Amino acid sequence: MGFWDELRKRKDLNCDRSIKDLQRAYRDKSKLIKREKEDFLWCLGKQWTDDDLANLAQAGIKPVTDNRIQANLFLLTGLERQNRTDFKAFPEGQEDDIKAEIATGLFKHAIKTSDFGAKSSDQFKDGATCGESFLEMYLDNTENILNGKPCWKKLDGAVVLIDPDSREYDLTDAKYVYKLSIDLCEDAVVALYPEKEKQICDMNGAKLDYGMGDDANHVQREDYGKSGGDTMGLPEEKTYDLIERYYKKWVKHYFIGDRETGEITEAKDKEAAQSFIDSYVGQIESDDAVYQSGVVTASVTGQQPPMAPPKRNPDRFTIIERKVPEIWLFAHLPGMSEPLANERAWFYPEVEVLPFYPLLRTVLDGSADWRRPPPPGAGNRAWRERRAGTA
Repeated sequence: MGFWDELRKRKDLNCDRSIKDLQRAYRDKSKLIKREKEDFLWCLGKQWTDDDLANLAQAGIKPVTDNRIQANLFLLTGLERQNRTDFKAFPEGQEDDIKAEIATGLFKHAIKTSDFGAKSSDQFKDGATCGESFLEMYLDNTENILNGKPCWKKLDGAVVLIDPDSREYDLTDAKYVYKLSIDLCEDAVVALYPEKEKQICDMNGAKLDYGMGDDANHVQREDYGKSGGDTMGLPEEKTYDLIERYYKKWVKHYFIGDRETGEITEAKDKEAAQSFIDSYVGQIESDDAVYQSGVVTASVTGQQPPMAPPKRNPDRFTIIERKVPEIWLFAHLPGMSEPLANERAWFYPEVEVLPFYPLLRTVLDGSADWRRPPPPGAGNRAWRERRAGTA
């Protein structure tokens, strides 16, 4: 293997590189995650430090908390629920009035069927408490197999890790976004990736190492038995930390360019584009051949010659080859050498390029940034959850 082949191999995405990027993203966000956890505990009434409690206990004083933060938070969230904002499409011109009304009706129907109002209120509460919250969209095909039902899942900031070099609020400049699912049981992981059942079952659990030593904040299961319970003496259940990395991958696409109208249409592949152009040129040649044959026949028989076909440029269409950024999913477990999945994300459209991740993000001031969810395709966890019936 040559030098450039070795360098290219190092740059290819693999499980080791994914773990390193995740650890870097976690280190960059670790202080914020710790602060968010403290904010939640403070809001719940834990406003005394351990040292303060020890000093009060030594002095024989029972600590009392006057939790005014929680009362104000209840008031704030109540006002939000009573004054929810609504989606409305505005026309760009008078000719778009009907289209805008249709779009508004579709918005309101999607909000009603997906229960977006309640979920967005929960997100607003978390955002007001700790400064960050996410909503993830997925489609549930349990009732509607053809179109699916849009649903929302709330995610806290500790399980969504963004590229530290990203600066744009809508994540358009982010090279990757991580979504973590902590302490899944073996059956849950197998249900999501049944084709990798053997590799999953051969592992004795898979716990994520954040590379922070004891400073890492993560969810930890109880490692002790409960008194009087019937689980005493049973082996501990294997748990897995599932890592899902959404990243941009440049993939070669083929387009058909129309020199007359300036329109560009994406083709399925290069063969399909060439087939379309060949059929267009073949039709021109066939029409010319039929016309010439008609002219010859008319000159011999003395009949009226046929009408000439319209002038068409055989070089009207051309094939345009271009690399386009797609959104792909790289899913794996800690300690695995091969990923569970490395495929195009389900929400990535066939042609139109949409924003990076189907999230509603609330940061600091509680404002929402909406990225329009794309149509369903193949792959990713949400699609697998629907297939496994676990959504």
